[in-house]
Amino acid sequence: MRQKTGKGHIQKLSPGDRIRLFDGYDMDPPWLQGRKCCYATVLKFIDNKIEKRINDERLSAIIEFDDELEFKGLKGKFGVILGRWKGQQWEAKGVVHVYLLAAEIMRQEEMTRENSRPVESHASYEKFLHNLSLQPAGRCFASYEACFGTPALQALWQKTI
Repeated sequence: MRQKTGKGHIQKLSPGDRIRLFDGYDMDPPWLQGRKCCYATVLKFIDNKIEKRINDERLSAIIEFDDELEFKGLKGKFGVILGRWKGQQWEAKGVVHVYLLAAEIMRQEEMTRENSRPVESHASYEKFLHNLSLQPAGRCFASYEACFGTPALQALWQKTI
């Protein structure tokens, strides 16, 4: 699962990284609202306060989605992704729990039932690598319109094909 750079270093997910979120339990996950994937930016990592977890396991990532999502009566552009198992590291790709937030939070304690919704327990994420980002890869790129919803990304796609 670890992805290496040209020099053999492990790429870790970091604030500022762009990620692609996709899949889930369903063939057409409701949280994706008919899209094959969605994109987000990692803003920061916060302590998730889960007892007995250490290091990366103890961190959740606060993300900002490119587009506002709506799920079970809540709208928002922010989310939390949380590792699923003991020993999981924040690598370039993985499987996470996804929560939608009405607004950005700074600490785990700010997340409540009123301002958040669990949207997926088995979403895949993948670091959006700039040198590979426009090459069709897997189900996410079944159609570029489904993933490249913004005019800027559509224009960039058009320049590469």
